[in-house]
Amino acid sequence: MASFNKALPDFQLRIDPTEQLADFNHDDIDIGIRFGFGNYPGLKSELIAEDELVLAYRPGLIDPNKPLREQLSKLNFIYDEGRDNEHAWLELNKQLGLSGHTFSNLKIDNAALVQQATVAGQGFSLLRRRLVNQSLELGQLEIYPDFAWLCEYRYFLVAPERHFEWPKLKAFRDWIVAELSAC
Repeated sequence: MASFNKALPDFQLRIDPTEQLADFNHDDIDIGIRFGFGNYPGLKSELIAEDELVLAYRPGLIDPNKPLREQLSKLNFIYDEGRDNEHAWLELNKQLGLSGHTFSNLKIDNAALVQQATVAGQGFSLLRRRLVNQSLELGQLEIYPDFAWLCEYRYFLVAPERHFEWPKLKAFRDWIVAELSAC
């Protein structure tokens, strides 16, 4: 948020992290950021970024110089219930020949909580790279270098079409696209 405040000091930003779709007719909301397919009836969606799932773990939990298959079969998989996660997990199993390693008994429907459990060393997970960049920089997480899964879901700005013409939203769009391009 420091970058936002520096780039756009005259704009006020309120973040409302919810999975509920905004009601632009009744709520005081200018724009939404959604992770999905971009089809929201009655609203304009503008693609701002893609993402990929990476195999993440606390530093030292997995040794990238040793065979991954044996290491994963002994660790807890912290499963995020997202659509892309299931596809990525099945592909990883296929690549490693892990037919017996099933979904975890720990399923969490919140990527931030999955990341917290992973940072705490409770196992490994498949996390969106854009969400873990800061944890990687701080040395809280590592990612396995030989696996990444391009997400079907992408990040979109979503709002009524007329909102995209507002100067403050044009400025916000330019700022967020530049930020995401730098990641």
